[in-house]
Amino acid sequence: MNKRILLFISVLLLSFTLTSGAHSQANDEAIQEAMNDILIAPELLEGGNQAVTAAWLGYALARVGWIRQNVPQEYIDQGYYARSFAEELYGRENMVKVWGELKDKDGTLTDQYLDEMLEVYNAGYIKEYVWVYLYEDGWEGSPTNQRLDEYIAWEEVNIPGHEPLTLAGLSTDAV
Repeated sequence: MNKRILLFISVLLLSFTLTSGAHSQANDEAIQEAMNDILIAPELLEGGNQAVTAAWLGYALARVGWIRQNVPQEYIDQGYYARSFAEELYGRENMVKVWGELKDKDGTLTDQYLDEMLEVYNAGYIKEYVWVYLYEDGWEGSPTNQRLDEYIAWEEVNIPGHEPLTLAGLSTDAV
């Protein structure tokens, strides 16, 4: 097996362990199954920063877990399922948590997007961020207008010029 594949698998295991808080044979089987559902941007696999890759894998694995807990398989099989606000929020929260834990262990880590997301999360605006930048028709659970206005004002001061980014996804995203 080449080094890139081994790196990918080890980062995936690290990411899954951090997001689930445990490691077991059942987790190993879930990881193998989840790998079939996850799409990763080529730049993450072709010499990308391992910690950044781990954070994005945390995002994708969290979404896989959310779907498996909340969406009947037949909805997915029949193409009725579309990414929900709750799912996207859960994925982004887990991505930020993985990134935060990795930064706690290695203070030299830096990534503009993930560092900005950590600021958003720590300020308590992750829900508003997901709504403002990633909204899709049909989403439910909108933050209040007041919270959205507060977030937009906060963003202009704290992360001006922020550009949203998604470097991982699921095979169901293409549906």
